Amino acid sequence: MDTHLRLQLPLEIKAEFIKKLFDHDLESKVSQESELLSECYFRYQAEQCQLALFNNRQCTDATYCDIIDIINSLRCENLARDDLRTRIEKRFGLEDCDCECASSTEKMDFANNLIDLALRLWLMIPIGCFRQISVPGSELEWRQGSLYDGIAAQFTKSGQVKESVSLGKVFNARNLDRIGGLRIIWTNNLVDHLRMHDDDTRVSIFHHATFLIYQKQMRDRIFPSGFIEETLQTLALLLPCHDTKVKKWYRSQNLRFALDKNAIKNPPLKTEDRQLDKFEFWHDRLAILKDVFDDAEPSTIVQWWQDRRRRVQWYTFWVAVLVLILTILFGVIQSIEGGMQVYKTYHPS
Repeated sequence: MDTHLRLQLPLEIKAEFIKKLFDHDLESKVSQESELLSECYFRYQAEQCQLALFNNRQCTDATYCDIIDIINSLRCENLARDDLRTRIEKRFGLEDCDCECASSTEKMDFANNLIDLALRLWLMIPIGCFRQISVPGSELEWRQGSLYDGIAAQFTKSGQVKESVSLGKVFNARNLDRIGGLRIIWTNNLVDHLRMHDDDTRVSIFHHATFLIYQKQMRDRIFPSGFIEETLQTLALLLPCHDTKVKKWYRSQNLRFALDKNAIKNPPLKTEDRQLDKFEFWHDRLAILKDVFDDAEPSTIVQWWQDRRRRVQWYTFWVAVLVLILTILFGVIQSIEGGMQVYKTYHPS
């Protein structure tokens, strides 16, 4: 783990990093998922390391062991950011260095960047903002107080009155795309999960199911109780494993965007679990998404064919289309027959 930060890691370093990052005692059945996590999660890891290295050249002196130490300091001691930054500066001998290349601003940038990188790899949340780098997506600001309190404040339960709204089987990611006309944005940012964008024309979906599985297996969790389980349930809702059309659609999405293959493998939800009031953390965003989906009207022939939300309206529309086609067809046939009869009249032979 003394490997310096770099974009590509050997397989054995990946396995050791995952084991230490999420828990030192991962169960063997979860460890079997590491190959998928290596495939999907480590693309995210390479992207975040690239941002950190581009933003501060001193990050090249850090190792993955330093990343684990930062996370353990938060996990075990719940250090404030200032205390954590001071510890990093001492670790790298920067607290008494007065050379020009290590000015107080540069030292602080290095420590803050290293903290932000560690948290991004641990939580898949863009905590902090790398200086002079703007990346699309919502960020979580943590400059003071407890990180645990900041996470709890970000992911709160809905205060809405309980309502009996069923999220039927037609409410899935494929139909959001094909029927609702929504563009699916597959995001690496947990904060943006189920967030609507661009005047409700796009929706973000956090697809890293294997990351959530690892978080679920940790003994000491930083996320609120029940949050990880509910997030996995939203994936089971939108990507039902038993729906062959959704599975085929997700495979095509995976070929384009290199998604987490485990996102389509969550256990199917029971009918009682598909009620909107069963979702406490994601209730509000699911309610907005459901309203947008219900209000969406087909605008193309393909959408009219695929939209089975209102069965009576669907049958009525296609019966009318069939009658129109037959009317036109018979009209064309009669016109042809009439033309042939007129031709025969003037050309009997």
